[in-house]
Amino acid sequence: MDGTRSHPHPKKPRNHAGFSSSNRTDQHSQTKLRKTTATAQRWGFRESTNIWQSVVEHSDVNLVVNLAANHIHATPSITALNLNKHVLCEKPLTIQPDEASDLLQVAHSSQALSATDTIIVSYPLPVRFATS
Repeated sequence: MDGTRSHPHPKKPRNHAGFSSSNRTDQHSQTKLRKTTATAQRWGFRESTNIWQSVVEHSDVNLVVNLAANHIHATPSITALNLNKHVLCEKPLTIQPDEASDLLQVAHSSQALSATDTIIVSYPLPVRFATS
């Protein structure tokens, strides 16, 4: 052997959001959008989208609940706080230390509230109390 290895699943090129630029991803996005639209209709929402910027920048939105994938937590939260919109972001708030520093700085300067939540799924004590 010459010291090189091949990986059975080579990495595909990715765009800035971390999503693959393949046609499969476009089909996946369309499927997600159809599911989002169906859920919005079922719950009686006036609008729906898979584009976080549209939600954060919408004039009717004053609270952003960020439940996106972990690598998408920082930017929408920072954008919302810069627009003085309240933010509830699940953990982790950020992936990179520089994002955490930026988020902290914006949170301190914003007039909006920011918070995070934690869901404990497997800790035995709350489960015991909940089932008693």
